[in-house]
Amino acid sequence: MSEVKRIRSKQGADKPILKCKSSPNPAEIRKQGYTLVVLQGKDRLEDTTDALHAALMSARNAEGLIVDFRGEGVLGPFPVLELCDRLQELRAAGKQLVTVAHSWLGAPDLLLWLQGNERFLTASGYGHVRVPKWSKYSPHVLEKPPEEHLEASWAEFLEAEGITQVRPRLDDPRNYAYEQVLERLNEFFPVHEYVNKVVPRKDLVDFGLITGEGLDRELLEDYTQAAQKPGSDASTKRQSRPS
Repeated sequence: MSEVKRIRSKQGADKPILKCKSSPNPAEIRKQGYTLVVLQGKDRLEDTTDALHAALMSARNAEGLIVDFRGEGVLGPFPVLELCDRLQELRAAGKQLVTVAHSWLGAPDLLLWLQGNERFLTASGYGHVRVPKWSKYSPHVLEKPPEEHLEASWAEFLEAEGITQVRPRLDDPRNYAYEQVLERLNEFFPVHEYVNKVVPRKDLVDFGLITGEGLDRELLEDYTQAAQKPGSDASTKRQSRPS
């Protein structure tokens, strides 16, 4: 089962949440009043999101929320789209959102992880983007129009068995939701370059998607230097770090 608990510490609210960049551990978190939820692989595989929804409610009365991905499993696209909306509402309410991954992340989980304004990924972690043939991001071109099928949701399994005459329709709710996941991922990195491929940790660093590393560190250093200049808006208003 997923775990939900409150993190307590004596450290100030302006200090980093996680000291370790490459392999963060919730036990190392030193920030007061954060709600922590651990999403195990089995729960993600079975689309069990009750613990995360409960943590979202708890986080409204806390400093923020920490979502920790563990184990192997991928959430379905529609639960992820709904959770992304709820997480953005939490951020809009001024709460901090920290996402931590100790495993590889399939496309829906990767999108959920990207909602954090602080993101951490274990040294062995990576993403993977599965792109169905019917997606606009797929280079595959059908030789004939898709045929009707009563159970479009079974198409991905039938296709794996070599029954190529069955093609899922994009207007099927499940397929439409997955396409929405890919479109949102494309706002963070070019999905067409990772069709059915691994998104290496190094590439996530290069895109500035892991907190405190690569491009993200460079942008933060530039921001800090600008904030220290006399008369700058950042220095006078003490603006928070951009996410």
